Amino acid sequence: MGLALPPTSFVFGTGRGIGLGQVDRAWPSLIGCMCVGLWFAWGTCTPRVRADETGQLVWSAPAGCPGTERVGALIEHWLGPGWERIYAHSLRIQGRVESQDSDYHMELRIESASGESTENLSASTCDTLAEVAALKASLAVEPEEVLDDVTEPAPHAPPAGEPPHASEPAPVSGAVLGLRAGFESLVGLFPDPTYGVNLSGALTWRHLQIEGGFHATNRQRVSYPGGSSIGVDLQLLAGSVRACLLSPISRVALATCGGATIGAMRGQGRHVAGDRTSRQAWVALPLGAELRYPADSRVGLWLAVDAILQLREVAYHVRNLASLFRTDRTALSASLALDVRLW
Repeated sequence: MGLALPPTSFVFGTGRGIGLGQVDRAWPSLIGCMCVGLWFAWGTCTPRVRADETGQLVWSAPAGCPGTERVGALIEHWLGPGWERIYAHSLRIQGRVESQDSDYHMELRIESASGESTENLSASTCDTLAEVAALKASLAVEPEEVLDDVTEPAPHAPPAGEPPHASEPAPVSGAVLGLRAGFESLVGLFPDPTYGVNLSGALTWRHLQIEGGFHATNRQRVSYPGGSSIGVDLQLLAGSVRACLLSPISRVALATCGGATIGAMRGQGRHVAGDRTSRQAWVALPLGAELRYPADSRVGLWLAVDAILQLREVAYHVRNLASLFRTDRTALSASLALDVRLW
């Protein structure tokens, strides 16, 4: 929704009628007076304001103040390149700056997934109001990421057409450390679906996340057919390392992840003679997606779904009997955990 100024009409006339002959003789003077009057009205009555609209950013300010391009650059500092596309459906900013006396006053309206707000702000310079508008708009959609950066002063965006100075590198956000604890369900790892627990830690930057975790499944009993009591109890203990690319969508963080998992599959024999326990190496490559929904600034719910490619085949059998169990090439896992940000 843009900001529009009401049209102004001007009527020029005289208090008495003018005869046809008089018009013929006076038309050059009348036209000259009308041109001078229109020029004067345009220069004094029309406000020197430009209102630009780029995507969901609507900004109007007096001449000499930051325009839409400058405000967009300030928002890009907090939210990163491509913020217009990423938040196309979750962020709208409307700002109107006016000069009154020696100060500037701004009416700022922000619509985001967390709600709507309208504020009236004042400052001695319109540059300050532009920086405040960019910061408030960024806080509305990415409060955690912006608060991580706000400890350092926000750099002024260069004027339009001026490249950034080489001696001023772009700031890099600090990493956020988080811990997760939750449950996971696996299909295709053992003969029947199984469940387990996982404990992991993650270092998160603006668009990158590095994770390391530990996984343990419950024991699953596998027996020979026909009601035989001879069989094996299976359990997997593994560690994983993975990297994720983050794509924030409003308050939700969506990630695409890949990595490696290495562990040991433990098989404990039942009703067999001799060595009753066998441990075999297990190696797999998980590839999947993660989603984190923040409950507040530190705590959130974490959901992950992975397709697992098992690189090393694991098999068990009892001496003098047929094969009892052999892993499949692929498996699926789904995890739900509580995510806590430590800093």
